[in-house]
Amino acid sequence: MFKVFRGILDKRFCYRLRADNTELILSWEGYATKENCLEGIEIVRRCALEPENFERIDASFNYSFFLLKGVNGEIIGKSENYLTPSAREAGILTVLRQASEASLKDFS
Repeated sequence: MFKVFRGILDKRFCYRLRADNTELILSWEGYATKENCLEGIEIVRRCALEPENFERIDASFNYSFFLLKGVNGEIIGKSENYLTPSAREAGILTVLRQASEASLKDFS
């Protein structure tokens, strides 16, 4: 499920995508308007269907994460931090399976 909300401090619009088990799997922040945020979610829905749009990152401090990129290469979502690359791959598979059909709730 996509959840749209406003940031506490800057009041900008953000989204979070939660898996069916309610785990946070993707988010992005900083849209000036709700309309821009909703457009961003639609772009995520389309781009999440293509495995090549996921960039895998092995960061320092022994964690991994992924970025979802749009067709123009711009980052449109970031995952949570995972303890292992295999957990990160499971997160990517969940986004691939669920993002295009995920429901949307507006908490803004």
